[in-house]
Amino acid sequence: MVQPFANRLPLASIAAFVGGGDPEGIWRTTAADLGWLAFAEACDTDAAHAVVRAAARGNLRPARALFSAAASCAAPGIEHEAGPWITQVQRDARLALQALDVLDGERGVEHVLAMAARWQASRRASVTVFGPRCSIRPVLGQADDGTWQVERAAVTADANAIDDLVRLALAAL
Repeated sequence: MVQPFANRLPLASIAAFVGGGDPEGIWRTTAADLGWLAFAEACDTDAAHAVVRAAARGNLRPARALFSAAASCAAPGIEHEAGPWITQVQRDARLALQALDVLDGERGVEHVLAMAARWQASRRASVTVFGPRCSIRPVLGQADDGTWQVERAAVTADANAIDDLVRLALAAL
Protein backbone atom coordinates (compact mmCIF):
# COMPACT_ATOMS: atom_id res chain seq x y z
CA MET A 1 0.00 0.00 0.00
CA VAL A 2 1.22 3.46 -0.85
CA GLN A 3 -0.60 5.02 2.12
CA PRO A 4 -1.02 2.18 4.63
CA PHE A 5 -2.08 4.25 7.64
CA ALA A 6 -4.53 6.41 5.68
CA ASN A 7 -6.12 3.23 4.33
CA ARG A 8 -7.48 2.38 7.78
CA LEU A 9 -10.55 4.47 7.01
CA PRO A 10 -11.61 2.85 3.71
CA LEU A 11 -10.67 -0.59 5.04
CA ALA A 12 -13.00 -0.10 8.02
CA SER A 13 -15.79 0.89 5.64
CA ILE A 14 -15.14 -2.13 3.38
CA ALA A 15 -15.10 -4.46 6.38
CA ALA A 16 -18.47 -3.08 7.51
CA PHE A 17 -19.91 -3.59 4.03
CA VAL A 18 -18.64 -7.15 3.76
CA GLY A 19 -19.88 -7.92 7.26
CA GLY A 20 -23.36 -6.55 6.56
CA GLY A 21 -22.85 -3.41 8.66
CA ASP A 22 -23.28 0.26 7.88
CA PRO A 23 -20.24 1.27 5.79
CA GLU A 24 -20.98 5.01 5.89
CA GLY A 25 -21.65 5.00 9.61
CA ILE A 26 -18.47 3.03 10.32
CA TRP A 27 -16.53 5.36 8.00
CA ARG A 28 -17.78 8.41 9.94
CA THR A 29 -17.21 6.81 13.36
CA THR A 30 -13.72 5.63 12.42
CA ALA A 31 -12.80 9.04 10.99
CA ALA A 32 -13.99 10.74 14.18
CA ASP A 33 -12.19 8.23 16.42
CA LEU A 34 -8.94 8.79 14.50
CA GLY A 35 -9.33 12.60 14.66
CA TRP A 36 -9.64 12.83 10.88
CA LEU A 37 -13.32 13.68 10.39
CA ALA A 38 -13.00 17.26 9.07
CA PHE A 39 -10.13 16.23 6.81
CA ALA A 40 -11.83 13.04 5.61
CA GLU A 41 -15.09 14.85 4.84
CA ALA A 42 -13.18 17.33 2.69
CA CYS A 43 -11.63 14.52 0.70
CA ASP A 44 -14.34 11.90 0.46
CA THR A 45 -17.94 13.09 0.90
CA ASP A 46 -20.57 15.34 -0.62
CA ALA A 47 -20.89 17.36 2.59
CA ALA A 48 -19.21 20.41 1.04
CA HIS A 49 -21.54 20.29 -1.96
CA ALA A 50 -24.55 20.19 0.38
CA VAL A 51 -23.46 23.28 2.32
CA VAL A 52 -22.69 25.13 -0.92
CA ARG A 53 -26.23 24.37 -2.12
CA ALA A 54 -27.53 25.72 1.19
CA ALA A 55 -25.40 28.85 0.74
CA ALA A 56 -26.92 29.35 -2.71
CA ARG A 57 -30.31 29.44 -0.98
CA GLY A 58 -29.02 32.05 1.49
CA ASN A 59 -28.16 29.79 4.43
CA LEU A 60 -24.44 30.43 5.04
CA ARG A 61 -24.25 28.98 8.57
CA PRO A 62 -23.65 25.30 7.63
CA ALA A 63 -20.95 26.30 5.13
CA ARG A 64 -19.18 28.47 7.71
CA ALA A 65 -19.20 25.59 10.19
CA LEU A 66 -17.86 23.01 7.73
CA PHE A 67 -15.19 25.25 6.19
CA SER A 68 -14.10 26.66 9.57
CA ALA A 69 -13.50 23.11 10.80
CA ALA A 70 -11.66 22.23 7.60
CA ALA A 71 -9.45 25.34 7.80
CA SER A 72 -7.87 23.96 10.97
CA CYS A 73 -8.27 20.24 10.28
CA ALA A 74 -5.67 17.66 11.17
CA ALA A 75 -5.07 14.02 10.41
CA PRO A 76 -2.98 12.70 13.32
CA GLY A 77 -0.69 9.87 12.38
CA ILE A 78 -0.92 10.28 8.61
CA GLU A 79 0.71 13.68 8.13
CA HIS A 80 3.61 12.04 6.27
CA GLU A 81 1.19 10.21 3.94
CA ALA A 82 -1.43 12.90 3.44
CA GLY A 83 0.51 16.13 3.95
CA PRO A 84 -0.27 17.72 0.56
CA TRP A 85 -4.00 16.97 0.95
CA ILE A 86 -4.13 18.31 4.51
CA THR A 87 -2.47 21.53 3.37
CA GLN A 88 -4.82 21.85 0.39
CA VAL A 89 -7.91 21.25 2.53
CA GLN A 90 -6.80 24.04 4.86
CA ARG A 91 -6.04 26.41 1.95
CA ASP A 92 -9.28 25.69 0.11
CA ALA A 93 -11.30 26.04 3.31
CA ARG A 94 -9.81 29.51 3.88
CA LEU A 95 -10.73 30.35 0.29
CA ALA A 96 -14.28 29.14 0.93
CA LEU A 97 -14.49 31.37 4.01
CA GLN A 98 -13.45 34.36 1.88
CA ALA A 99 -16.18 33.48 -0.63
CA LEU A 100 -18.71 33.26 2.20
CA ASP A 101 -17.61 36.72 3.35
CA VAL A 102 -18.39 38.03 -0.15
CA LEU A 103 -21.80 36.36 -0.03
CA ASP A 104 -22.30 37.96 3.39
CA GLY A 105 -21.71 41.44 1.96
CA GLU A 106 -17.90 41.95 2.00
CA ARG A 107 -17.37 43.62 -1.37
CA GLY A 108 -14.05 45.40 -0.78
CA VAL A 109 -11.73 45.36 -3.78
CA GLU A 110 -8.85 43.93 -1.74
CA HIS A 111 -10.99 41.12 -0.38
CA VAL A 112 -12.45 40.12 -3.74
CA LEU A 113 -9.09 40.29 -5.53
CA ALA A 114 -7.45 38.25 -2.76
CA MET A 115 -10.18 35.64 -3.15
CA ALA A 116 -9.65 35.53 -6.91
CA ALA A 117 -5.87 35.16 -6.52
CA ARG A 118 -6.30 32.41 -3.94
CA TRP A 119 -8.78 30.66 -6.24
CA GLN A 120 -6.34 30.75 -9.15
CA ALA A 121 -3.64 29.17 -6.97
CA SER A 122 -6.09 26.54 -5.72
CA ARG A 123 -7.08 25.51 -9.22
CA ARG A 124 -3.40 25.02 -10.10
CA ALA A 125 -2.57 22.95 -7.01
CA SER A 126 -1.05 19.50 -7.49
CA VAL A 127 -3.82 17.86 -5.43
CA THR A 128 -7.57 18.44 -5.42
CA VAL A 129 -9.93 18.32 -2.46
CA PHE A 130 -13.65 19.09 -2.00
CA GLY A 131 -14.46 17.28 -5.26
CA PRO A 132 -12.83 16.83 -8.65
CA ARG A 133 -11.95 19.73 -10.89
CA CYS A 134 -11.33 17.62 -13.94
CA SER A 135 -10.90 13.92 -13.49
CA ILE A 136 -10.90 10.92 -15.72
CA ARG A 137 -12.36 7.55 -14.77
CA PRO A 138 -12.35 4.43 -16.91
CA VAL A 139 -16.05 4.40 -17.72
CA LEU A 140 -16.36 2.24 -20.82
CA GLY A 141 -19.22 0.41 -22.45
CA GLN A 142 -19.74 -1.82 -25.43
CA ALA A 143 -21.59 -0.67 -28.50
CA ASP A 144 -24.08 -2.94 -30.27
CA ASP A 145 -21.35 -3.91 -32.76
CA GLY A 146 -19.07 -5.11 -29.93
CA THR A 147 -16.60 -2.21 -30.06
CA TRP A 148 -15.67 -0.33 -26.92
CA GLN A 149 -16.96 3.18 -26.44
CA VAL A 150 -16.10 5.79 -23.88
CA GLU A 151 -19.03 6.90 -21.77
CA ARG A 152 -19.69 10.57 -21.11
CA ALA A 153 -19.23 9.97 -17.37
CA ALA A 154 -15.55 9.13 -17.99
CA VAL A 155 -14.66 12.82 -17.62
CA THR A 156 -15.90 14.78 -14.64
CA ALA A 157 -15.38 18.52 -14.86
CA ASP A 158 -16.45 21.37 -12.60
CA ALA A 159 -17.62 19.18 -9.73
CA ASN A 160 -15.57 20.97 -7.08
CA ALA A 161 -17.49 22.54 -4.18
CA ILE A 162 -14.92 25.32 -3.72
CA ASP A 163 -15.19 26.32 -7.37
CA ASP A 164 -18.99 26.33 -7.09
CA LEU A 165 -18.85 28.54 -3.99
CA VAL A 166 -16.40 31.04 -5.48
CA ARG A 167 -18.49 31.27 -8.66
CA LEU A 168 -21.56 31.89 -6.49
CA ALA A 169 -19.72 34.66 -4.65
CA LEU A 170 -18.55 36.26 -7.89
CA ALA A 171 -22.09 36.16 -9.28
CA ALA A 172 -23.26 38.05 -6.18
CA LEU A 173 -21.00 41.03 -6.90
